[in-house]
Amino acid sequence: MWLSMTVQAYLSLCWPVCVAPLPPSITATQNTIYVRFRSDSSRSHRGFSARFSEACGASITTNDIGGAISSPRYPSPYPSNQNCSWIIKAQEPFNHVTLSFTDFELEMINSDCSHDALEILDGDNYQAPSIGRYCGYEVPHPVTSFSNALVVNFISDHSVSKRGFRATYSASTSSCGGELVMESGAFNSPNYPDAYPPNVECVWTIKSSPGNRLQLSFIIFQLQGDPDCDNDFLEIREGDSAGPLVGRFCGASLPSNYTSVVGHILWVKFVSDASISGAGFRATFAHLYGNDVTGEIGQIASPLYPRMYPPYSHYRWTITVDGDSFVQIRFLDMDIEDTQDCLYDHLKVFDGPSVHYYPLGKLCGLSLPPTIRSSGSALTLQFMSDSAGTGKGFLVEWTAVQDSGPTPTVPPGACGGVLMTGETPGFLFSPGWPENYLPNQECTWLIRSPDSTVELNLLYLDMEDYPMCYFDSLVIRDGASSVSPELATVCGRDPPSSLHSTGDTMYIHFSSDSSVHGRGFNASYSRGCGGLLHVDRGVLSSPRYPQNYLPNQDCSWHVMVTPGFRVSVTFQSPFQIQGYGSVCSSGDYLELRNGPDASAPLIGGRLCGASAPSVQQTTDNHLFMRFISDATNEGSGFKLTFEAHSLACGGFIELNDNDPPGYITSPNYPQNYPQNIDCVWVISVPNGEAVQIDFEDDFYIEPTSSCAYDYLELLDGSTSNDVVIVHLCGNTRPSTQHSSGSSMLLRFRTDTSVTHKGFKAKYSIATCGGAYIGQRGTIKSPGYPAANYPDSSSCEWYLEGPTGHYLTLSFDLFNLQSSSGCTADYVEIREYNASGRILGRFCGSNIPVSMETSDSFAHVKFVSDASGNAPGFSLTFEASVEVCGGELNAASGTISSPNYPNLYPHSRVCHWQLVVPHGRRVTLTINDLRLEGSGTSCSFDYVDVLNGWLEVAPPPAEVLWDSPSRYTGFTASYSSEEPAECGGILNNPTGGDFTSPGYLVSNYSNNLNCEWLIQNPQHVNSSIVVLIEDFHLENHQSCASDYLQFRLGNADGEMLAKLCGQTAPTIPIVVFTPELWVHFQTNAFQQDLGFKAKYLFSECGGWQTGEGGVLSSPNYPAIYPSPSRCAWLLEAPPGYTIKLTFSYFNLEPHSQCGWDSVTIFNGGSPGSPVIGQYCGTTSPGTIQSGSNKVAVVFLADHSVSRGGFRATWSADSSGCGGVIHADSGTIKSPNYPQNFPANVECSWKIIAHEGNHVEMSFNSDFQIPDSSGTCQSSYVKVWSGQTQNSEALLSTGCGSVAPPPIIAPYNTITSRFQGTGTPGKGFSASFITRCGANFTASSGRVVSPNYPAEYPFNSNCNYIIDAGKQTVVVLTFKVFQIEADSTCTYDGLKIYNLAAPGSPPIATVCGSSIPGPVSNFGPMLINFYSDYVVNDSGFLAEYTAIPCGGFFNSTMGTVSSPALSMANYLHNINCTYHIMVQADKVVDLKFNTFHLESSSSCRYDYVAVYDGQDTLAPLLGQFCGAVLPPNLRSSSNQLFIVFRTDGSVNGIGWRAVYSQTLGPAQGCGGYMSMPIGRFGSPDPNLDDRYEFRMDCMWTIEMPPNTVVNLTFESFDLEDSSNCRYDYLNVFDGDNNNFPLVGTFCGSFIPAYFVSSGNFLTVHFVTDNSVNKRGFNATYRSVPMLCGGTLNATTAVQTLTSPYYPNAYPPFTSCRWILDAPAQESIKLSVQTFVLQPSQSCSTNYLEMKDWPVGDYGQSHKFCAADAHPPDFYSYGRTVLVQFKSDAFVARNGVSFTYQIAGCSRTYEQPYGYLKSPGWPNVYPHNVDCTIILKAPQNSSISFFFNNLDLESHSQCQFDFLEIRNGSTAESPLIGRFCGNTLPNPVFPKSNELYLRFKSDFSMALNGFEATWTSSPNGCGGTLYGDHGSFTSPNFPGTYPNSTHCEWDIVAPRGRVVTVAFAQISIDDPGDCQNNFLKLYDGPDDSSAPVGPYCGPETNIAPFTASSHHVYIVFQAQYATLPSGFRLTWSS
Repeated sequence: MWLSMTVQAYLSLCWPVCVAPLPPSITATQNTIYVRFRSDSSRSHRGFSARFSEACGASITTNDIGGAISSPRYPSPYPSNQNCSWIIKAQEPFNHVTLSFTDFELEMINSDCSHDALEILDGDNYQAPSIGRYCGYEVPHPVTSFSNALVVNFISDHSVSKRGFRATYSASTSSCGGELVMESGAFNSPNYPDAYPPNVECVWTIKSSPGNRLQLSFIIFQLQGDPDCDNDFLEIREGDSAGPLVGRFCGASLPSNYTSVVGHILWVKFVSDASISGAGFRATFAHLYGNDVTGEIGQIASPLYPRMYPPYSHYRWTITVDGDSFVQIRFLDMDIEDTQDCLYDHLKVFDGPSVHYYPLGKLCGLSLPPTIRSSGSALTLQFMSDSAGTGKGFLVEWTAVQDSGPTPTVPPGACGGVLMTGETPGFLFSPGWPENYLPNQECTWLIRSPDSTVELNLLYLDMEDYPMCYFDSLVIRDGASSVSPELATVCGRDPPSSLHSTGDTMYIHFSSDSSVHGRGFNASYSRGCGGLLHVDRGVLSSPRYPQNYLPNQDCSWHVMVTPGFRVSVTFQSPFQIQGYGSVCSSGDYLELRNGPDASAPLIGGRLCGASAPSVQQTTDNHLFMRFISDATNEGSGFKLTFEAHSLACGGFIELNDNDPPGYITSPNYPQNYPQNIDCVWVISVPNGEAVQIDFEDDFYIEPTSSCAYDYLELLDGSTSNDVVIVHLCGNTRPSTQHSSGSSMLLRFRTDTSVTHKGFKAKYSIATCGGAYIGQRGTIKSPGYPAANYPDSSSCEWYLEGPTGHYLTLSFDLFNLQSSSGCTADYVEIREYNASGRILGRFCGSNIPVSMETSDSFAHVKFVSDASGNAPGFSLTFEASVEVCGGELNAASGTISSPNYPNLYPHSRVCHWQLVVPHGRRVTLTINDLRLEGSGTSCSFDYVDVLNGWLEVAPPPAEVLWDSPSRYTGFTASYSSEEPAECGGILNNPTGGDFTSPGYLVSNYSNNLNCEWLIQNPQHVNSSIVVLIEDFHLENHQSCASDYLQFRLGNADGEMLAKLCGQTAPTIPIVVFTPELWVHFQTNAFQQDLGFKAKYLFSECGGWQTGEGGVLSSPNYPAIYPSPSRCAWLLEAPPGYTIKLTFSYFNLEPHSQCGWDSVTIFNGGSPGSPVIGQYCGTTSPGTIQSGSNKVAVVFLADHSVSRGGFRATWSADSSGCGGVIHADSGTIKSPNYPQNFPANVECSWKIIAHEGNHVEMSFNSDFQIPDSSGTCQSSYVKVWSGQTQNSEALLSTGCGSVAPPPIIAPYNTITSRFQGTGTPGKGFSASFITRCGANFTASSGRVVSPNYPAEYPFNSNCNYIIDAGKQTVVVLTFKVFQIEADSTCTYDGLKIYNLAAPGSPPIATVCGSSIPGPVSNFGPMLINFYSDYVVNDSGFLAEYTAIPCGGFFNSTMGTVSSPALSMANYLHNINCTYHIMVQADKVVDLKFNTFHLESSSSCRYDYVAVYDGQDTLAPLLGQFCGAVLPPNLRSSSNQLFIVFRTDGSVNGIGWRAVYSQTLGPAQGCGGYMSMPIGRFGSPDPNLDDRYEFRMDCMWTIEMPPNTVVNLTFESFDLEDSSNCRYDYLNVFDGDNNNFPLVGTFCGSFIPAYFVSSGNFLTVHFVTDNSVNKRGFNATYRSVPMLCGGTLNATTAVQTLTSPYYPNAYPPFTSCRWILDAPAQESIKLSVQTFVLQPSQSCSTNYLEMKDWPVGDYGQSHKFCAADAHPPDFYSYGRTVLVQFKSDAFVARNGVSFTYQIAGCSRTYEQPYGYLKSPGWPNVYPHNVDCTIILKAPQNSSISFFFNNLDLESHSQCQFDFLEIRNGSTAESPLIGRFCGNTLPNPVFPKSNELYLRFKSDFSMALNGFEATWTSSPNGCGGTLYGDHGSFTSPNFPGTYPNSTHCEWDIVAPRGRVVTVAFAQISIDDPGDCQNNFLKLYDGPDDSSAPVGPYCGPETNIAPFTASSHHVYIVFQAQYATLPSGFRLTWSS
């Protein structure tokens, strides 16, 4: 440091300053200054005054040790306006200076550092070149000079000041190296990227803060060097130059990533010699915070210490020392943001191995805390910081010490502390006692009682009271941590009884809120004597053991272990209980009882004396102990160990040849196993066999180097002296193990410390095969080497090495039977699994060459056939030393291919998983990529980068190489500077939104991976709620493409929902866990709009633990708010079940509970099985769970609220009853095999996987005494399903004979045990499940085994759906994922009709495409099968069984064909429907859907309706086809419907609505034929109002040639604008197909009406609302002026308008019905038809139509504007002709003739329509018809076929249509046609055609229809009819050049024409100017045009005109290419 001096003088000085003016300030070049004052012997003056101060900057000469510089006042903010310079020179012989920054924080406003800055120059003067200018917060990298000096300039302006900087300097002989303290960074060899210089030595020291680690990654590495790295090398050590060596590296192989192990410092040294140089290296480093440390001494510091710790820190350090030592921490430095209660940044210390243990302190501020010491061998530090203020953090030193310090003392009224029990009780008080406790308190006490339990007695209690103690609470827990089991939660004023811990610690937490408070509590604590112990292992002793117990003790313990286990008791020495007598009848004694209380039977009698008793064991999971001492003569007492003991923890297992494999697990699996257990299993199999153990699922036993603490040991025999096969611990799933003989012993031992999940092992009789997991291993063929392998062997081994290592497989010996192609005996080796890439198939005796896998997996299969064998083989596998891949969790780093930059090796698969801090995203930069190319597919070598690495996400980034190549691979670097595009932590207390990226701006992108973690900031009485407001994701049957997923807790938690598609879920997601994980993932394909979701935290719900509690709806007992969303988890201690009882229940009712509901789940999450969903006022009552957890979800919508609910819950240890969701298990009577208690009743509901059925068997040791002998009072019963219905009863048992085995039809059974008489042993029943089920319900689900998990191999499951013979079963698949195969050979579903045994399957399906619905008449069998190779997630299908027919007796309903709208109706069904309504009513039947196979007489498929109760009643009609049948009405109160189908064509089906109504007998409709009469609206109840829902039809018939006069006398109907409610219709004829005269409603009386014929129909209809007085009408007959019903004959007859040719009367309406004999048709020829153009077409016209018109009949209406009507030939036997005119005008009138037409006829007209007789039904046999077409002279006919279907024959000898060019049978033959191929058009180029249609006596088909026209132009003409077709000239040939055609399509009036383009190709250049087809929407070319069309048009939409006219023009000047068109029209 420099010194600055300022001199203040008042007189002159002589040397060297001696003048009066003030000298300038002097600044020294060093940190010392020398001042000398001298005066002579003469004159003297006043002298001088000088002031000196420390100046910034200095001139420094340094050696290799160096020093440090810093900004002024560091670490306090530097002053303003500073300008400091340091000149640092290297002392010889050194020639470089290195400056390394340890801290840096300068003001930064602009990137050019224009305000405060630090600049470094390379030299010893201010003109030297600049190395860099720095500001901001990022620590600069070390700087090394090229010269021998550095200049450091520091400048600050007048404004903002920061902390400044600190840097160390040193001299060296090389221009590299330095100290690296930044959080992440990089360094490289000198001159990089150029070659490094020779003779260089560089040292870098990389430092993190103590207790943390460093990660080092290399990007580039190429050093010249020999194999021993003696030339150029890089050396890495931990700590310093003398620290442990990590490695010495040279050459071109990239060193692997390295994470420091020993400490927080890495020392890196680079050396080059004088010879050749390489390219050098570049490396990156990053800090890793948080650690698990062990040892005896060390330091731990906050991140970046001693620099400022970063924001958002959340790190944990756990210190573990030897088990007999304790941890002591001493604080060396403390600087953490200081706030009240350390609210923001803080360091927490916990007394144990996790953050759940007792908190020893929450620390912040600047003061050094006192020394902290643990009470055990572990201690945890947790450091957290927020986003704001920071400090240096903390530095602690920890040591292992031999004692835990002095016994803690807690002053009365202190808020928390650690307490120790003593000889006398201690006391504990709430804070402030005896005054009221303070608000907002959080206090924790930990009470320890070494070698004893803790007893707590609350002596006084006064706390705010509220259900569940939500506000103020005292929580007592059984253990040492905040997650230990809850003993009690108390508040209010009623203290509980004594509380006892099961171990030696008790954890107490007191909490108060900000409102009501009381005095608190006063409690005593002491060593325990008695209590309830619900653990599976523990220690009990008499008080004060081994000292003498006290007199007058009475201690009772109730020990309860997990149900299904027994309690074993082992006594320790010394044992001394002073009792006397042979049975300890006097003095002191100990009793053990086989049950839960003092009434249970004694085990072995009373215990006393001085000899330790032998091991005792209960028969159930309860043990009751009582210790009594009298007033004298005490002893040392007893100490015992108890533990749960059963086959789940030890036992003897005997396995026979036909027995299935079984499972053994560590206790509590998959929860953590207990401490201090020692379980021994002995498994034996028949002689000559061996035992095989396969480990499944997770394996995790405390890992240690020699498995010294917790371990699983397998021994090759049945005793503990046998040879150890393997000694296991850690978290790697072990390989398959085999015994050499017929027995194996397994021993599982744990100590007193760490516990983990444990193991699950499957035991079976060994054959061969299994899983081998590890670095190396050997597999052998069966019998090898002692004997040849057996015939018909099939063995599969799965090999797995460590992740990132490839496997080398080598045969040691090999001798198999040889065969061509190795088809007999062989060994096959594949990559990964049985479907992986094959590496080889081997047989014979030549040893195969070694093989290497590309990844760490291999599959080996050995097969031998039934003949010939050999010695076999031995195969060894070994994992590679080199590693490729791994998880990298630093903020930045590098990855590279193996051996980069040299050639990468052979086939290899490497997986890297990159994880960076929350809120950031990974940026991956490929720096070099040299891989073998394979086009766009990258099918050979490739790097695959994917977004995310969870198992549910796409696979992690992976790199694949195939065979060795000449390519060097790749290198890539990654960083995390950019913020994440999505995801993050959501914890705003007020809630918020989260959306897919780009929501409302753009579609989300492909390959997204977004993860949100919703954290609930409230601890109790709160739930997380997610509402999805908008949702649009790509759809997929199992959401495998894009999806939004929710999981409880974190990414490993239970999945709640996986959503996709276009519909937002209406039900919110509500959970009780403090965290909810949300995952949004998209694939590489389709995008969509995305989603928007809202999260919030409700003020209800939460997690309740202990032995009871209360839950209620919000605001209870007031009404709950709308909406409400709450979720609770109720958790009882392990081994208990939960009894939940509702005392009040009132929710908004709904049939499906779709509005407000309470849902109860049998387990610990909303994804557990549902017990029930409840709403309305039907209370759930009492619910008993099947486990120790129940989830309850309450949802209320935004509308109606009610009183809510209140429920209490309690833990139940009886094991009696409950809901069990499991696929196997046991139920038994209480205390079994001891006697059950009197008057007991238990009900179980067992629900297995829905793809299975349940099978139950009873233990033969069965005793349920029943005095009646009829199983009435005492029994066990089993029902199928969830109800106790008699029809579902499967079994009843009582007495002493167990019921036989039970096979339930599906996955649910209910069992009830009742004992009301004499107690007995009771029963034990075990249940298992097998796949398949029988379904009899009308609807349900069918799923594959294990669905939605993968189905098992080798499945063969039958599902039978049988809801009755007369039902149609429709099976609809929702999810379908089964191994695909073209013939479904391997896995699949076969569906059979059970009613037709032996018939082939209805369907066989597999693959991933969802099959269409499958239906069947009668029972259906579904067979699911799978092989042993590939499996998938299976299928989910829903079925509906629809009755075929039935009895219907409601007043209104629907009948339909089975499965309508789900599938077409089935073949060969016969369904009958019997409809019966009230006796005085009739039945109306109205069809609204009808589509059946059509036939002429409805003889194939039909619906027949009978007017009565069966088929003997009159037939109302038999219907088929697609025409809706007419409305039908019965004459009585019954209708009978028959629906029958044949075995061929089917259709959609039919539906009809029936209703009861009034009939003619009640005055509603009828037939009236009197000459005069009266009728009106019915009023059966005489209330002067007509009835609702009436449909009355009156038909009035007068004598022939008279008409009906209808007159209304009164009229009052409900009024509406268009009479759509109640109305009366009048039709001019005998049914409602005749013209509608009028529709009437309201109160206006209609005018009279005179019919045009002798019939009139009146139709009266009412709805179901308003009714009025109705109507009355009279009718009478009057003479007819025209019209009538007439018979046609072969003679020509004439009809005219009235008085023709004279004037007819006004408003003339004539209607003639002309009828011909059966099978005949009628010809009409209009002679005269004149009306005036001025007359309206609506009231002046001539109409001719088939009667009735039906689907195919003609209807032609002619007005004045139309051409002369052509001849009309009827399709059927009846024609209706109507002439109507409102006024006569001169020349008006009509005259026409009619006669029987026959099938031979002559058409003398220019156009027309032809059809075969009977069309569209079949033509008659033996017809021979001649038809002559005669068009006008000089015109040409065009004849177009529309349809042709005649009996086929090669020569058309049977049925045919013959066409000749002329008018006679001798005219030239054009063609003879038959079959069903549509003939080409006929263009005879004449005006006459001769047609002959002939049929024989045999087959008849539909016939033919054709359209014809003519034109003088050779083409074009009028096309008349409601449908038809036409083509271009010469079609299908090309039309001639210079063609011009015009067609006029005319459909019947009232129709609209649609033209369809069947085929069109018009040769044209493309402008459609010379060659085109154009349509006009009207009668001529002045109408609106459409088109033109030309070229080869292939997809022209049909054109629909606006009327019944379309005009078409076709013009073609030329055609070079084949051209033509065909058009069709309909109307």
